[in-house]
Order: sequence, then C-alpha cells, then structure tokens
Amino acid sequence: MYRDRRYPEPIVPRACVCEVPERVDQGGHVILPLDEEATQREIERAVQGGAEALAVCLLWSFRNDSHERRVRDMVSEVAGKDLVVALSSEISPVIGEYERTASTVLSAYLAPAARAHYRQVEDTLREHGFRGTFRVLNSTGGVIPAADAGDRPILTLLSGPTGGVTGSRHLAEMLGHQNVITSDMGGTSFDVSLIVDGRPLVALGRETGGYHLSMPMIDIPTIGAGGGSIVSVEDGLVRVGPESAGSNPGPVCYGRGGRRVTVTDADVVLGIIDPGSFLGGRMDIDAAAAERAMLEQVAQPLGIPVEEAAAGVRRIVESQMADLLREVTIGQGHDPRSFVLYAYGGAGPMHCAGYGRELGVSRIVVPATSMVHSAYGALASDTLFAAERSRVLQGGADGAGLDPEAIEAEFNALEAKCVAALEASGFAEGDREISRFAEMRYRTQTHELLVPVPPVGWIRSWWAISQPGSMRSTRGRTGKGRPSWMPASRSRPSELRPSAGRRSRGSPRWD
Repeated sequence: MYRDRRYPEPIVPRACVCEVPERVDQGGHVILPLDEEATQREIERAVQGGAEALAVCLLWSFRNDSHERRVRDMVSEVAGKDLVVALSSEISPVIGEYERTASTVLSAYLAPAARAHYRQVEDTLREHGFRGTFRVLNSTGGVIPAADAGDRPILTLLSGPTGGVTGSRHLAEMLGHQNVITSDMGGTSFDVSLIVDGRPLVALGRETGGYHLSMPMIDIPTIGAGGGSIVSVEDGLVRVGPESAGSNPGPVCYGRGGRRVTVTDADVVLGIIDPGSFLGGRMDIDAAAAERAMLEQVAQPLGIPVEEAAAGVRRIVESQMADLLREVTIGQGHDPRSFVLYAYGGAGPMHCAGYGRELGVSRIVVPATSMVHSAYGALASDTLFAAERSRVLQGGADGAGLDPEAIEAEFNALEAKCVAALEASGFAEGDREISRFAEMRYRTQTHELLVPVPPVGWIRSWWAISQPGSMRSTRGRTGKGRPSWMPASRSRPSELRPSAGRRSRGSPRWD
C-alpha cells in the first residue's frame, strides 16, 4: 500500500533549492557561523533566476534565529525590500523540520499574490469611501491586519470555514450554548467543527493539498459532500460524491449545461427546493430536467421510481455526513446528545434534520445568517495575534526537572510579541486578554494535547494537571497514572483577544 502513496508536486523545483554553510544546535548555540560569501552567491543566483519569493529554512532556527535574520538582511541589500522573504523562525518556529519547512515554503509561495490581492481590495474599499481598518480573518478564529495576512498568507488557510465556526461561537454565547456542533454544507464540501465549553477545538497541524503543515488553526474536518455532489450508479450501487459539479455548470436543474445528476437535483425532484422561489425568484430552476436526469441516471439503472431514487440519494449523502459527525464527536470522546447542532451554508438547513436525527442530537439551530454565516463570523471576530515557539521540557510526576523561570521567560517573550502587535493595532492594555497554552503528553504517547496554562504560578499548577485522569486524550481515553515526563513541545500560543472587541451580546462590529 505504501508504494501506491502519492506525494504532492514540490512547490519549489529542486533546481531552485540552495544550501548555505551554517549550523545551530538544538540548544541554540552557533556551531558553524553563517558563511556570508556563499550566502551572497546563492542570493544573487536566485534573484538573477527571477525568484519572486524566498523561503529561508535553517536547522534549529526556532532556537536561534540570528542566521535567518541575517539572510533576510542580505536579501534586502541585494534585491531591496520588495522581494518576499519568509523565515521559518517567524512563520512556524516549532520543532519538526519538515512541517516547519513546508509551512514556510507554502507561505512564501502565496505571499506575492496575497499581497497584491489585499492591496487591490483595500484600494477599492477606500475608493468607495471606507474609512475603517481593513482586517482579514485568519484560521484561528480572529482577524489580523491585511498587511500581516499578505506577509504570512498561510495564516489564512481555511479561514472561510473558520468564519462559520467563529460566527457560531458568537451566536452560541448569546443563546447560552456551551457545546455546539457546527455543520456547513455548501455546494462542494461538508465542513464540521466542535465548540466545547465555549471554545472551538484547535488543531496543532493539518495536511492541506498533500502538504503537512504545522500551524495552529481551528479543527475543521471536511468531506466531499455538498449540493453539487455528483450521483452515479456503479454495479448496482449508488455513489454520491466526492466529485462535484460546482457552480458552473452546476446541477442539471440550473440549466447551465450540467449533465450529471447531483444532490441538489434530488432536492428539486422531492420538492424540497421550490423552483419558483429559488434565490428569491431571481434564478430559474428546471425541475423537469432534474427529474429526467434522475430517472435516466439513477432510477432506471436501479429499476425503481424516480422519487424513491431521489430519496435514496438524500439518505446516502446524509449518512455520509452523519459518519463524519460521529467521527468528530464519539470518535473523540464527546457525546453528541450533549451538543446543539448548528446548520448553515447553502444546503445545510435542507439536510440537517436527516444527519442530525442519525447523529442523535436533540436540538438543531439554523441561524438567520445561514447563507452568509462565514461572513457574519468574520464581522463578529476579535483581533487575535498568536505567537509560538518550541522548547522541549521533561519532568517527573512532581515537576522535577522543570525550570519555572525558563518557562516563564518563554511565555513572557511570546506575550511581548503579541502585545507589540496589539499596540500597533491601537489596543490599550485594558482591552487585551491573554491566554497561554502548552503542548503536553505522557511518556509513551506520540500525540500532544493542547493544555491551558495559568498566567502565573505555572509550575505550581503542574501537580493538579498531572493527577491521574486529568488529561483526557482527543480519542476519549484517559492516561493511566502520572506522566513521568512532560515536554512542552510548543509554548503556544500566547493569544490576546481584546475584550473590547468581544461581545457576548449585541451586534458585531462594523468598522
């Protein structure tokens, strides 16, 4: 099976990868100084070759970033400040060479286009009289200045679905719902997430397009199940998705040239979609074409009535969505019966009763902002800056081996970065909220858990955290006994959420 594994195409061709002599060890000590003559030659070669962006990824740079910063200065001396330079010590300063490099390279690859796009959008807004602050939603559920998003576009990966989760969190605060399952069914995909005790669950890394990235982001599992999912019959079995007709040509009922029947066509055949009121009556729906396609492509091959075929398509896609919901709830130790299901997106409200019933939830909420829920979430978001850094620590059950002063120094350094960013955005000290987290695991575990850390007296909290059963894994199993070691493999993130921007009541800010 491993020989069949497909790897993504390299973003950077091998001929465009260069090496420079230098070495920093795991403690941050310089073993071999940066060879500036060799570095100068490689920079000139890249610039002469037409490079639009450079990603600098040196070993252990998250422990000592002096060499990477010097490379950036040298690039500026050769090519000026317009050439994009992404440093791994700034993009993803965490342990894990491959993930750190992939994250940095992808960010550098996207930066030139992202910068130009955000500049164009802001210029257009200004021309139309916008006088507020232009911010962009990121993947951790907050907004950041557009300039930061252009410099580090990897922070905005999956920010669209993240907006739906953020909007759901804001709505849940107003409705008093602590535990929420969010479900976003659009035309192509079905995106889900969990809000537990008022906080969205955060993933420590993600595979995107085949690239393994190490970036904090709201955990949003996805499957290819949406209104445009194509239906086919293979050897007497009905298959729904993951291939999608998209919006163009779209489902057969759109009348835009689509020939393959979709989930939306099944909804039209069953009368769940009213052709006369689709898009407020501004778009014509060809119900006869949808029924004809369902008859020819599904009903006749199976030898059943067309309505039964359409109902079967709905049951299949709703079962697929319910499977994913079970995976993110029961599969991670959560009882879905203690959650409220939020359904939004273009198709979510039409199918939530089906997958909600199969999941076993007792309450379903369809927001009034369902069709624009991600945009609503962007408007309801706080400004958020996160900083992270790896420092592997090991300690016994009584905290022996942990240096509280060193840990506190790490957190203070991270917080200083976030405070500076918030001050630059105009937030005063009284408008800030600080949260600390550390990644922790037991001795023989391979996956870390993101654990909240008190702002003061961190080492004193270790005993309470290390009690048997106090660390519950994301798979619903409890660790046995006290951990004999605790690597805080990433002191992350120092998260600052301005309290002035957080509203548990009222309307989102329009600035």
